[in-house]
Amino acid sequence: MKFLKKIFLWLLFAAVLAGLFWIFFNKFIEKDRSLLSLSAAPAALDKPCNRPLKFAIGSVDPRFNITADQVKTIAVQAADIWNKASGRQLLEYDPNAKLQIKLVYDQRQRESDAADQLNADLENLSVQKTTLDKQYGGLTQKYDQSLADFKSNLADYQKKLDSYDQEVAKWNAQGGAPPPEYDKLTHERKDLDSELKNLQSEESDLKHLADQINGIAAKENNIVSNYNSQVSTFQSEYGGSQEFEKGVFNPSQGIDIYQFRAADDLRMTIAHELGHALGMQHVQNPKSIMYYLMQDQDLKNPAPTAEDMVELKSVCKLN
Repeated sequence: MKFLKKIFLWLLFAAVLAGLFWIFFNKFIEKDRSLLSLSAAPAALDKPCNRPLKFAIGSVDPRFNITADQVKTIAVQAADIWNKASGRQLLEYDPNAKLQIKLVYDQRQRESDAADQLNADLENLSVQKTTLDKQYGGLTQKYDQSLADFKSNLADYQKKLDSYDQEVAKWNAQGGAPPPEYDKLTHERKDLDSELKNLQSEESDLKHLADQINGIAAKENNIVSNYNSQVSTFQSEYGGSQEFEKGVFNPSQGIDIYQFRAADDLRMTIAHELGHALGMQHVQNPKSIMYYLMQDQDLKNPAPTAEDMVELKSVCKLN
């Protein structure tokens, strides 16, 4: 009997322990589930584009001839392109942000500067050619009028000279001219000599004009040849589409800008690289900001194309 009682007490004790263990186990599981839920919460909060991607302005090489404040203004404009298109604050300037936009001067910008200088030289040659064209036109017009006057005066002189020669021959055939006729012929001879000098002067002026015209023509031909040569150089070295190697986004290094020619160009390049910073890839429309070439984009009034928006919505999970 005592033995059975002991067994009963042991079973009762075991049941109590089992009950306590079950209660403790259930509370532990609930606590663990709560921890799992809390650990999953940040992932939901940190979904793509849920919080603004902040950026700052890093080093700006002075050889770009632009200040950090100017770069900041342009970068904020570039960020607003995506902010306005999405209706959300996807990008935000923060001077303490880890993502920095830096302007790094290297061979690419040197080539861009050389292209700008070459373009300025072409414009200067074009102005020179225009000036020479006006000079050439004015001198040619003057030459044509002077030549016409010279030919008319020469014809009139030749007519008077022929009449004089006939009159002299007539009187010579008669043994000589009487004094009044001789004085008349002498006066005519002086007038003819004076006209001849005038014709010779006109002829000299015409030659001078012709030399001027030929000199201008030679200069213009040289300018045209130089212009065509430089145009060929410009088109072969700097013309056509430019791949977006002028700017690079690296998650660990930020955005490095290597090349731009004007503020509009810089804004488009930064907008492109900020798109990459958001996670966007290249799209196929040549007019798109995220196209891999700087080609047909509207630099003056930049706005995302339909293809840009499809990529942005896909990356940021926008409706």
